Amino acid sequence: ESSSSSSGGGEESVESVKKTSSSLQEDVETLTILYVGSAGSAQDFQRELDQTCSRHGIVDWENSAATFKAIGAGLKRAGVSADSIDVFPFIYELRGFPLYSHIPEGFN
Repeated sequence: ESSSSSSGGGEESVESVKKTSSSLQEDVETLTILYVGSAGSAQDFQRELDQTCSRHGIVDWENSAATFKAIGAGLKRAGVSADSIDVFPFIYELRGFPLYSHIPEGFN
């Protein structure tokens, strides 16, 4: 019973820190999947990506290899092949970012 009532205790922050990385990945993958099937613009994707990463404490997603890998993983989950990722304008617009090359790593 104490385990169910301890969710408001100090351990919650420790657990949320441990989970931040996978939760960020899941959220970025989900966002990417949604954009594969939508007509959302590259600017909208980047704005939502910024908001998603900010919720997880990442203020400079442009410099986060994990974010770009998660985008790649989301593309893979959406059924996109690694050699056709640039077909999507919201992905093509990311090509100017130095860590863009980490997107294919998400397919591994």
